[in-house]
Amino acid sequence: SGPVGRSIGVGIWSTALAPFRTSNHPTHRHLLDALESSGSYVGRVGYRTPTGRWLARSELDTTGLHRHQPALLFLPEKDLLTSLKEAVRMEEEQFGTIRTHYGSPLATTPTTVEEIHIPPKSIHSLGRLTFSDGTLSSPSTPYHLIVGADGMHSKLRSHYAGHFFKKQKSSVVVSQDRIDDWDKSDQEECNAVEDRQYTVFRGCSPMTIKEMGADGYSFQTWGEGDSMRFAVVSMVHPTSSSDKGNKKEEQVWFITTSDPKISSESDASVRKELLMKKFQNWHDPIGRLIESTPPDDILMERALAHRHSVGPVFNVAEIALHELELNERRNKRKKYGFEHLDIGEKNRALKESPNLGPALFFVGDANMTVDPVLAQGLTMAMEGGHALSKSVERCCFKAASSPLYRSTNLNVAHSDEDEEIIPLNFDPYQLRDELRYQHKKLGARLLCLLRATELVQTMGQPHSALSGFIFKGVMRPAMRLTPDFLKKPIFDYVLKYSLGLTGETVETVKDEHSVSEIGTNR
Repeated sequence: SGPVGRSIGVGIWSTALAPFRTSNHPTHRHLLDALESSGSYVGRVGYRTPTGRWLARSELDTTGLHRHQPALLFLPEKDLLTSLKEAVRMEEEQFGTIRTHYGSPLATTPTTVEEIHIPPKSIHSLGRLTFSDGTLSSPSTPYHLIVGADGMHSKLRSHYAGHFFKKQKSSVVVSQDRIDDWDKSDQEECNAVEDRQYTVFRGCSPMTIKEMGADGYSFQTWGEGDSMRFAVVSMVHPTSSSDKGNKKEEQVWFITTSDPKISSESDASVRKELLMKKFQNWHDPIGRLIESTPPDDILMERALAHRHSVGPVFNVAEIALHELELNERRNKRKKYGFEHLDIGEKNRALKESPNLGPALFFVGDANMTVDPVLAQGLTMAMEGGHALSKSVERCCFKAASSPLYRSTNLNVAHSDEDEEIIPLNFDPYQLRDELRYQHKKLGARLLCLLRATELVQTMGQPHSALSGFIFKGVMRPAMRLTPDFLKKPIFDYVLKYSLGLTGETVETVKDEHSVSEIGTNR
């Protein structure tokens, strides 16, 4: 979406906003106020059939104040990014807890992280960032923890996640070539991105809530073939950033379809006509919403998702050494025609170093890009970021309160430039324990989302003849005939479950634990 962002609406669920609401930190409060003033909470919601019949209806919390009640804030993407950047700037200038890197002063393109540099002289587990323009982060402040939040096609994930390094346990001798192939195959499977076999189209209609009709409901309509779905959410937001009091209404709509004729069309106007034709027999106001949206403003994205989530990485140095040796073996093989590995000085220094490299933790789409049907990708990223911050806070609290870390030299590290001894203000052992714990906790939350997504996908687009008969011939008619007072609790439960707000998952998302409680629970 670029550094500026787009006018399309995006949603943030209340589970991602709750930590900001309970925080007294100035930039957290500023960010929450900025987000809420830039959009509006969704109220009435429901599911419909292509003929317009309601399958289920409910109402979300429109205040965002109730911790265990789902609320959905919708705002323009550009305003979301502007608010986040402003909060980062304030945090950096007022508190100095954030430092932004822009690469070399002469760089003409955005600088991204390419890989992690391991200082071989360090006696502790740390590293520096290598940027795509060839520059390195400052040697005076190496990193003990690096957070991979660089999206679905994360360089850090593709580089470091998914290495399992199988060990030979049998008497059968396996060639190094075969072992290398196994590791490559494992890593490719771990980081595989799966095509979900449909395309997502998104647009913003200038229609007001009254003009749209539908009794003010935001809704999703399930089709019965070609992965056809339609959803619309009403969004009320300021007309400009300088005039927050003057609001305008827009209807943010989403279409999914697997029709290749539409997704392969390069002309925006023709593509819009094909969409209208595809959904021409669906209920009002679907046709009017598409018609009122300018063709060039209709966005098209292929639905992609990761097959697997990835856990924290604690052997970055081992992976870096493995890649150096692997490249050396390949080069020797090309030159001599056989494996002739003579470890070079750079490899030897890294191999003999006690530095295991920094801990690497992934959040958001870098951890796992999920199917977009329930629109929780941004929410999951924000939840993961908050969970990580609480873990770091607990590690620092333990180090500050423990006499062991104030009186011993266990927590020291060497800079790779001047060998200066630097005392740590966190417990490096607990940090790794905390990251493992957070990965399990976020995994439980992710499992709720994936199960709910699969249920909604199957009900909306059955995968087989049997499931098609069950859901189209039995479940949908039953849902239409069932009174709303019976359907609403079921609808609300599925929604809460997808957000991790039901039963045991409520306890899972709480972060008001003491250090001793965390250890006991694990």
